Amino acid sequence: MRPAFWIGVTAAAACALTGCSNSSSNAGFSGRAKPVASTDIWGFQNGLSRQAAFWFAGQPDLVGLREARDHGVRTIINLRPVEHTEQYVHFDEPQAAFELGMEYFNIPVEPSTITPEAVEALATALQSTGRPVLIHGASMDEVGGIWAAYLVRYQNVPIDEAMASARAAGLTNDATFDAAIRAMVAPDSASLSEFANVETESAGSNFDN
Repeated sequence: MRPAFWIGVTAAAACALTGCSNSSSNAGFSGRAKPVASTDIWGFQNGLSRQAAFWFAGQPDLVGLREARDHGVRTIINLRPVEHTEQYVHFDEPQAAFELGMEYFNIPVEPSTITPEAVEALATALQSTGRPVLIHGASMDEVGGIWAAYLVRYQNVPIDEAMASARAAGLTNDATFDAAIRAMVAPDSASLSEFANVETESAGSNFDN
């Protein structure tokens, strides 16, 4: 039997094999995520939004995983640390994903400590597996944060567009916002710093949109 899950933190070696690069086109990554009503797709009590082939969510239950599979999702990327999943999730998520015929990746992050290494692991996972993809955490906050950093570093999406996409995907917390900014790599670090200062000053009003 194949392993039920893969911890996606060895991204540096994997990128050498798969050709990850931050020079990719941003085609297919523009636009905003759209919230999905809980009455349309069950099993996502902490929120769900969709943008093209990407689903962003809080922790799904077994019903949510089955609903995702039935709506075509081929890959689950769980951002929760393994110990959190074991403590708070009352089913074996990696095994459930395997039994449902979906790829499963675990890239453990904390909302306020999103790292470049975690973003690199996400890029590796997205390049090596099928879509649609469900990316989830305990809530949608860390999902939005790592998504923004991924868009900037690996899809060349402008920072303001990436942060707007992140908010649409679930980013609401100031600490996660700051972590996402730190995890980004921009061609012009001065403009990144300037953007961070402006966005931090206006974060309260932006997060209400």
